[in-house]
Amino acid sequence: SAQGIGRSPRNEVVAQAVKILVSHGRFWIEREGYLTLRLHPSRSPIPYRFCISKATGLVLLLHFLFVGAPLPVSPFLFHTLFDGRAIASKLDTDFLSRFLSPHSLSFIKRIVGVPLDQPLYSAQPPYCEVYHYLVNIPEIDPTLISLPRSEEEHRGVSDSIVSYATLGTPDIEHHPDFLGTGDGFNAVVEPFGEQDRRHHILEVSSFATPCLELIKAAFDRELMFSSDILQFIDFDETNEELDPWGDKVETVGLIIRFISHYLVEPGHPRDVNDVIRALIDPEFTAPDSVLRAKLFLSVTTGSTLLPVRPTGWRIKCLITHDYSEAYPTVDQEGNDDFGPDIVIEFRSCFKTFSITNNARLRYLLISENVERGRDTAFVRLFHAQLLACDKAYTSS
Repeated sequence: SAQGIGRSPRNEVVAQAVKILVSHGRFWIEREGYLTLRLHPSRSPIPYRFCISKATGLVLLLHFLFVGAPLPVSPFLFHTLFDGRAIASKLDTDFLSRFLSPHSLSFIKRIVGVPLDQPLYSAQPPYCEVYHYLVNIPEIDPTLISLPRSEEEHRGVSDSIVSYATLGTPDIEHHPDFLGTGDGFNAVVEPFGEQDRRHHILEVSSFATPCLELIKAAFDRELMFSSDILQFIDFDETNEELDPWGDKVETVGLIIRFISHYLVEPGHPRDVNDVIRALIDPEFTAPDSVLRAKLFLSVTTGSTLLPVRPTGWRIKCLITHDYSEAYPTVDQEGNDDFGPDIVIEFRSCFKTFSITNNARLRYLLISENVERGRDTAFVRLFHAQLLACDKAYTSS
């Protein structure tokens, strides 16, 4: 294998940078299944934290532009970066339901739905879950939650609850750690389209696609079902299939069928040999139903995310037919000789992979049938090639 140039290596570098940065427990914390900023108690800027936050913001921007939403970074953090707290803290149940747990969303709606003339909690404070939740939110006065409220006051409490539930603080927008992240994220871009001057990225976003829809699209890319990947693969032939021996084998159809079968099956292929076992990445667990599809995406694109629909990229499989030798033949020892090895090459820089249709490949394709829950010799070979090529970018 050899290191390549192009989009996939760049994407992999950016993805690894994000992974390293968000693994730092001093700066990141898990909330609602996503990672968000762990805010320092000080409201005065701390130079080294601001520097790291700014660098993190820039890397997050690069990932967002080149790859997509850097899972598992919180969509609520990006919503606030793009739109500000005034918009991001609103009770948008459609948006919240995509990313919050049903329990958390139900809890928020229960509090926000309390009539203005009633306390926000229903039971006696020592025994009330809502009361303890509210008094633990900074900047919410316990007296306020027990008295009648105006619509403006109630809306302010609602915004603080949404912000606290999603980001861990009622007002992240003015915290130095967030300001540093936003400063790095808000990079300057060159003129594009009809623009006549350079813009900051957040200025561009204000007149581009509605940011809420942009965030939904960016985060709606995680591979949930292995079959989802099939619609993004194009199969093409580099030369015409002309079988001089008249076998009448529809090789292209068999290749598509076997590769599709490989991608939708779960976990590592059964009965793998010790060489393949040694190649298995610990990050991929055997029971994972989308393991093969994620591995395939990682090798061919440098990411395990699907493209932003409907104008995203395509993965192309190039099939070259080789009937140059009259294989199979019988060797000197009387054994069948199927000629050269099967050639499968992956070029992640260009989101392509190629397969040479030679006699050995044809033998594998016609000697076994595709059955659900059953792995074939071709499947094990294809899997081994992917494992060997992972993070190599240009390999065969």
